[in-house]
Amino acid sequence: MTKTAQSAYQQDSKEQVQDRHHLQQNLFLIIFLLGLEFAGPVVADTDPPVRALLVPAVESTLSSRMAGRITEISVKEGERFKKGGRLISFDCEIQGNYLKKSRAKLLAAEKTHESNLLLKDYQSIGDLDIELSAAEVQTAKADVAIFKSKLKRCKINAPFDGRVIELMVHAHESVSEHQPLIAILDDHNLEVQLYIPSWWLSWLEPGEKFSIRIDETGKTYTASVIRLGARVDAASQSIEITAAITGKNPELLAGMSGVAFFDVPDRK
Repeated sequence: MTKTAQSAYQQDSKEQVQDRHHLQQNLFLIIFLLGLEFAGPVVADTDPPVRALLVPAVESTLSSRMAGRITEISVKEGERFKKGGRLISFDCEIQGNYLKKSRAKLLAAEKTHESNLLLKDYQSIGDLDIELSAAEVQTAKADVAIFKSKLKRCKINAPFDGRVIELMVHAHESVSEHQPLIAILDDHNLEVQLYIPSWWLSWLEPGEKFSIRIDETGKTYTASVIRLGARVDAASQSIEITAAITGKNPELLAGMSGVAFFDVPDRK
């Protein structure tokens, strides 16, 4: 694959991730508007239902930090993993050999510098030679640090506890640097995404409690608002808010949706 093709692929992959996020938001806004349409006009003495969507608080697409061949993928789609656990491994025999070579050069530089220091005691060597040999030691140490850092790129470890959403590559494939490899999420901390009528801002504040019935489980849960959106959509006169469901509910998954019920005061 040419560099131009690789660059185009990387750009397309990043745009696809962004487009997927924007599409999710747009689809949910459409669902909200349809919900208002079927629910009829909002009146003061009712508690109109609002569609809600469960989303992960943390979701990441991990990319390759090097160009190389994948030797092992340790997880499958849908599987859970622990923070720090191995997700993907690369063939790094060459990088390992370079590290060995740099360590050997460091050892040689240190021996040379030690010898020069002994020669200085006998005034058999000048200060310049001492400084140069000391600089060679520092250069060799830097090379070792560089190759250690490169060797760390041969492993993709989990940045948090969570589950695999999607694997974008297979074992034994050769990938380019920055190529997306795996999409993961933290399903221990799900948030509730809702779009509410903007006039609710006159009374709704963070901490407000409400109930939510999830379609997939058929259960009703207690939730509370944790933050309000920064902008009102002028066309729909709605605003996004984020909430959290109380307690631990392992049966809930990202992408589930339902209906939220608020105790709406009379509109003045």
